[in-house]
Amino acid sequence: MGIGGLKSGARLALAAILVLAATLRLWGIEHNGFGTEYYAAGVLSMMSSLHNFFFASFDPAGFVSVDKPPVALWIQVASAELFGFSGFSVILPQVIEGLAAILLLHRLVARRFGAPAGLLAALVLAIMPVSVAVDRSSNTDSCLVLVLLLAAAAMIRAIERRSFGWLLAAMVTVGVGFNVKMAAALGVVPAFGLAYLLAAPAAWRRRLVHLTLAGGAALIVAFAWFAAFDLVPPDGRPYAGSTTDNSMLQMVFVQYGVDRFIPHPGRGEREAGARAANPEAPAAGLMPSADRVPIGPLRLADPKLGGQIGWFFPLAAVGALGLIRRRRQPATPDQLDLVLWTGWAVIYGIVFSFAGGIFHAYYVVAMAPPIAALTGIGLVTAWQHYRAGDRLYWLLPAALAVTGLWQAWLEHEALGDWRRVLFVLVLADTGLAVLGLILARRRAPSWASAAMALGLGALLATPFAWALSPVLGHTNISFPAADVALLPPATEAPRRGWNERPDETRLLAYIQQNRGDARYLLATQTAPLAAPLILGSGAAVMAVGGYTGSDPILTPEQLAALVEAGQVRFFLLREGGRGNGGGRGGGANAQGQARLIADWVKAHGRTIDPALWETDKPQPVEPDRPPVQYLLYDLRPPTPVAG
Repeated sequence: MGIGGLKSGARLALAAILVLAATLRLWGIEHNGFGTEYYAAGVLSMMSSLHNFFFASFDPAGFVSVDKPPVALWIQVASAELFGFSGFSVILPQVIEGLAAILLLHRLVARRFGAPAGLLAALVLAIMPVSVAVDRSSNTDSCLVLVLLLAAAAMIRAIERRSFGWLLAAMVTVGVGFNVKMAAALGVVPAFGLAYLLAAPAAWRRRLVHLTLAGGAALIVAFAWFAAFDLVPPDGRPYAGSTTDNSMLQMVFVQYGVDRFIPHPGRGEREAGARAANPEAPAAGLMPSADRVPIGPLRLADPKLGGQIGWFFPLAAVGALGLIRRRRQPATPDQLDLVLWTGWAVIYGIVFSFAGGIFHAYYVVAMAPPIAALTGIGLVTAWQHYRAGDRLYWLLPAALAVTGLWQAWLEHEALGDWRRVLFVLVLADTGLAVLGLILARRRAPSWASAAMALGLGALLATPFAWALSPVLGHTNISFPAADVALLPPATEAPRRGWNERPDETRLLAYIQQNRGDARYLLATQTAPLAAPLILGSGAAVMAVGGYTGSDPILTPEQLAALVEAGQVRFFLLREGGRGNGGGRGGGANAQGQARLIADWVKAHGRTIDPALWETDKPQPVEPDRPPVQYLLYDLRPPTPVAG
């Protein structure tokens, strides 16, 4: 069902949802700056040449690539070319992708389950806290969500028409998603495959052949860019960021493969190196608290992580009940859609529950579309049973009651602050709605709609409050997550020492005045240290160790050769804090090489008086954290003295 096929009331409701979603994603967006400066620096560098554009170079000189495939960044580059490079033009694509995802989800649900279900699904996705947080950032997950929904649209069409062509389109789109965020795009594949196997009228062998051919096409699309990158000789492209052997395939299978599931002893150090990327991060913990929820089957039930995505889990489960069918009966078109949505949600839920390696709360945004779809379907299905008065009439009041209690669990930590008022109102209103539905069935049927509206409003209130936290609160920009505790009247947390950065304006002014004809403005240990300098100057800044500081890109001897050739003169070292400017990514050998680079710089460089390039800034005193210090070294070889 397209927008033109909706009745005027439904069109107005959809327009209101889109306006609400746009407001949540755009209000105060100027305060988010460039989002993650690491990606923004890559966008600026990719604008400088087709070479940098294709290889997703982090820096204008093409020294090292970003540690992501390029599709989402290419879209950001297009936006920056169209509107001019700025924080707004870098974040705008994610806002548009988020709004497009809401519109597409509405269409996919409404055409099968009716306009009310589509509108509810769109509303839930519009206010899903993690979706709001991610769509306000420069992270690539908004693009991933939209691409997965486009793949789902093609898959639903393949199921309806029993079409190999649409199946091929769906799997190729998943391959494009792989070029957005690698293996994170693959969680939908089992659900797609199962739905197609259940739907197609052909023999099992023929269906398997179709899936095999479509899967092969997806693999070709998925790995085409990675193979092209690796096939170019190393001296003709940037170093593959966040790898130890300069191979994008290693990044796929290790950094964004095995390392997502296996705990790494150096993860804390990697996080320390990454923190410099976000000067506006809140000090309430080193990373968002939802990032540190222990693995296990109940991980998504934790209030911090469940608060991102889980407010409507019980209603989504009601939507999945439509999968139940009598034995030997063929699956209906409705059930085939439910196979897709339920499989999508369950597979990602399992993956995120047991991912014991690198994990951030915003990853769960990949679950947002199926959870929203199943929520809309579940609520409308329960309402239909209730109005019909059949043997499942009790499902609606039971679903509202269980969802209200579930939300109370997710917000039970609120009893100690201002949120207790919201907590009590939600429970009270949900209870009144359940009571109203029970009484309406027996005594006053006219109360049913009012009771339903009260219950729905109560269940939307708390997730909406969480969705406001990225808009009005002091949340982490680089690692986006919602947390209602950060809403006013919460006080702004003091900045931690790891947020301290050098005075980039004075530093750039000093270096630009004294660099001479050096190719690189300066060199640093990590890309997060280099990113704001690239953004502030547009010049080439060398991140010797890539994103974490541990990429084995240069040996001390190679750095010495670059200095001797006049390509590098200044080097900015970060000392103190945690991570010491380097971190996870390459193990002991790579980290040892990073230390050798730092030692060589100290041994061969001349320290520049901080008064010439730095502003004195008091740092917070923290007993458990050494103070952060930045040292600028001049590596210019001494001028030989004439004999």
